[in-house]
Amino acid sequence: MFVPPTDLVQAVFQQIADYVNVNFPQPQAQVFLDGADPWVVAEAKVGNAIVVTHEILVPPNSSKVKIPNICQHFQVEYRKVYAMLRELNARFI
Repeated sequence: MFVPPTDLVQAVFQQIADYVNVNFPQPQAQVFLDGADPWVVAEAKVGNAIVVTHEILVPPNSSKVKIPNICQHFQVEYRKVYAMLRELNARFI
């Protein structure tokens, strides 16, 4: 399944890419930008959605590009997977 990005999502993706390229070492920036993560954050930003991830926030001086840090910078709400499951009162029986 693939949702073609709107012009607005593409514009937000470009903002994310510009931020990542300026603020992180090129090898780590490239790994992040080559995947789906920046698109997920851009879609969430435009759609006012919540990103769900297993990743954790890392210190500002980290060279790793992590979803929570990008979400925080672009004011996109995010949750850890288990927090989302608790919020939804999910039960697996």
